[in-house]
Amino acid sequence: FFSIHFHLREHRMVLLKDVKFQRTPRAEAAETTLRANKWDTEAWDVLLQELGNQPIEKARAVYDAFFEQFPTAAKYWRNYIAKEMQAKNFERVELVLHKQLLLIPHSHLWQAYLDYVRATKGKEE
Repeated sequence: FFSIHFHLREHRMVLLKDVKFQRTPRAEAAETTLRANKWDTEAWDVLLQELGNQPIEKARAVYDAFFEQFPTAAKYWRNYIAKEMQAKNFERVELVLHKQLLLIPHSHLWQAYLDYVRATKGKEE
């Protein structure tokens, strides 16, 4: 089971080439680094920063691959949730928060939850 699971994770990194977004030289260098070392946090950080202005539909596959490596990275979960909220994908946000708040009780995620409640529930007057 482990070798199959590991193989699928390696295959996921190869699929990042198929994610369509305008790649900068920094993003290309980060992807090259990640193909050699999927645990390189600096390369992941660069890649996710380079996706900052891309719509979530283009960035989602990269976030998915990142979370396979670092499932408890609360700061990045918050960034991901913010992108989903910008796109008004509230159902997806709710699912992520429901699952991740139980697994990662971090202030970044609680702040994302509060942002979600403010955006969707509004002020009761």
